[in-house]
Amino acid sequence: MCAANAVVRALLRHLVVERTEAVVVDMEAGVEHLGRGTVKQVDAMLTVADASMKSLEVAKHIYELASTAGMKQVLLIGNKVADESQEDAIRKFAQHNVSIS
Repeated sequence: MCAANAVVRALLRHLVVERTEAVVVDMEAGVEHLGRGTVKQVDAMLTVADASMKSLEVAKHIYELASTAGMKQVLLIGNKVADESQEDAIRKFAQHNVSIS
């Protein structure tokens, strides 16, 4: 495990598990933090995606990994939505590929 991820994981464990504070962490785009266990102590994850298929597929992969890791709440947020067709594309993708709560 790289040293940076080890530090972030230890910090999150302290802040989230040992205290009752809300912590928002802006992680690098992609799935590396899930594979390295950096987000084990996270209660909810906000996944940000635009309307491109590549972005939505990465969001789907993040959702699957987070669900497998036991994360209870993974939310999809549409980003850079320029018009109703992009909003519809994100909503339709979410309905078929991720659990919406």
